Amino acid sequence: MTSKKDASFTLLSAAATHRGARRETNQDAYICRPDIGLWAVADGIGGLPSGDKASQAVVDALGILGRETASADDVALSITRTNKDLRLEAAIDGAGAIGSTVVAFLCDEKKGTYTCLWAGDSRLYRFRRGELVLLTQDHTVAQFGGDNLKGRRAELSTALHRAVGTNDSIRVDRITGALEAGDVYLLCTDGLSKPVAHDRIAAVLSNAAPELIVEELIGEALKNGGPDNVAVAVIAFPRRSLVQGAKAWSQKAVSLLYEGRVIAAGVALVAFVAAGGAWHFSGEGVRDIGEIVFDLKRLFDEEQDPPLWTALPFGLCGLAFVQLLVRAGRVRAFHLRSAVRFGCYLVVVATLTFAVTAPSMTTARSNFVNLFTNAIQEVRSWQ
Repeated sequence: MTSKKDASFTLLSAAATHRGARRETNQDAYICRPDIGLWAVADGIGGLPSGDKASQAVVDALGILGRETASADDVALSITRTNKDLRLEAAIDGAGAIGSTVVAFLCDEKKGTYTCLWAGDSRLYRFRRGELVLLTQDHTVAQFGGDNLKGRRAELSTALHRAVGTNDSIRVDRITGALEAGDVYLLCTDGLSKPVAHDRIAAVLSNAAPELIVEELIGEALKNGGPDNVAVAVIAFPRRSLVQGAKAWSQKAVSLLYEGRVIAAGVALVAFVAAGGAWHFSGEGVRDIGEIVFDLKRLFDEEQDPPLWTALPFGLCGLAFVQLLVRAGRVRAFHLRSAVRFGCYLVVVATLTFAVTAPSMTTARSNFVNLFTNAIQEVRSWQ
């Protein structure tokens, strides 16, 4: 998750993509550049070759806009140039066409305005004061085919009328509007907008952190079958208040915790192995595992504080538990993956604890089994 703050608005944003449940490759792509006020998602056209290359080419071209702030004209020019590049590549390869949709969102927090540019059926939504509104119009044959479809409108509802790379020239639609404190903007490909109902999207956007919103929306798409690749970008402008400030800091804390778990786990593992190695090779020669465990047990039996490294697994377990509670509370749902991670930390802590404190490996194994047997019995007693 990324954040940006100036004199007018506080900005929080996040983006992600997923292959979906039925596709072998991911032809969706995104760019998240709060430093220049630019976000975009692109969806490679599945019926055409190299859809993944097309969508990546679109976001890569936008990604090189390195000015302090990107302008709408810069984005439109970038899309036009990418259209020409894709047409040229298709002609050289004899592929016929290489295409991708795109929807880009730019904002100027100081002026309090936004601009959206798009081609295809990737969408921009705005969630304001509890109401979700679709701001873009899909460039499909059903929308732009006029009155000559003769009953085929439903059949052609997904056929694109306009996209990057499908024609020698491209017209990029553009809308502008005013930002309001409390707004949440959603960019998404049809991998989200088709399987997930409008009301459900609105319910998810009413939650707090953009990072959690993105995760929840992708989860909704997968829960509904995940028929296509999905890319999502969320840009939020929370209201300025002490409460929102506290939420923003807590969101950053969750993000840092999420990103730092692997590092913390690695540090804990290295510390434990290093400490164990020091015990193992201390003294005369290499001793058997029984003597090592007994020495570690004796360390705890003596009237002295245990070394700091022995607390690291417990610290990881505590952090995981806090994260589980925070995530569940903020998205108002139980996250199975967070619970599984927390369970893994518990297993690590229990294993290390009994390995250190038990006089033998047999006793450690017995204590370990008894722990989980008692835990299962306790859970059953709740029912």
